[in-house]
Amino acid sequence: MSMSRELLSLACNNNYLTQFRYLAGNIIEYDIKQANINMLYKYGLINQNRYEYLSSLPKYNREVIVGKMIRENKEYYKVINNGIKEAKKLLFNSNNIQEFEVVRIANDAVYVNRMSNLNFTKFDNIEFVQKSVSTNYLNLNKILFFINFNSQNGISVDVKGLGDDYNIHEPMISIIVNIISSLQFDSIKNTMIMLDNFIDDYLNLKLDVGYYRELNSDAMYRVIGGKFSIYNLGEISKDIDINYNLYILRELSSIIYEIYTGIYRKL
Repeated sequence: MSMSRELLSLACNNNYLTQFRYLAGNIIEYDIKQANINMLYKYGLINQNRYEYLSSLPKYNREVIVGKMIRENKEYYKVINNGIKEAKKLLFNSNNIQEFEVVRIANDAVYVNRMSNLNFTKFDNIEFVQKSVSTNYLNLNKILFFINFNSQNGISVDVKGLGDDYNIHEPMISIIVNIISSLQFDSIKNTMIMLDNFIDDYLNLKLDVGYYRELNSDAMYRVIGGKFSIYNLGEISKDIDINYNLYILRELSSIIYEIYTGIYRKL
């Protein structure tokens, strides 16, 4: 089965994101195992001994060595990049992946929303392995939430766009996850009430100061009229600028409302 031109272009994309701001289902992230050295081995730029040596190293050490190889010979980068595209084309074509099922593509990672696992994930020495599973996806101002309510260790949350260490944003992340949990397991009307009440408290500065830290990679507090933000704020101040997170909460509210009106029209 051959792919359409649109799907072929999508499979070759290194940076793709679905147009939907919210999705529920079974979202599985498939990553190519040790993509760089497997591409170099497949296309004959390293031999088996070199491959086995690099494969045995910790990821950081392997990345350093491959990075040096690329700097010394740009052809290595082209082979890796083109090889990843070819591997994704095989993944799409073999499993008949459709555009509406693709949530995200990030270089060698493909997030697919399908209730069943993909049947074909290994092509010679190239293997796509499951890295994460999510029941819900949310895009708030380009901050991506992948949430799994079925995790054996409780709720698991992976957030893209806040840096590797986003624990400092725990207050805002928690309320967002709670809202999505309510949407998943409670009535949508109760979810709307819950979010509206939270926004009221937010507007009236009734919340802990942590909720007003801007939900972005800078992780700062902004002061009204100030030209810069501050990293730590001891307590709520009437001079705090609350507009950044308010925009995010309004966006979340609009997503919930769109879901509500969609359900309402079906009744």
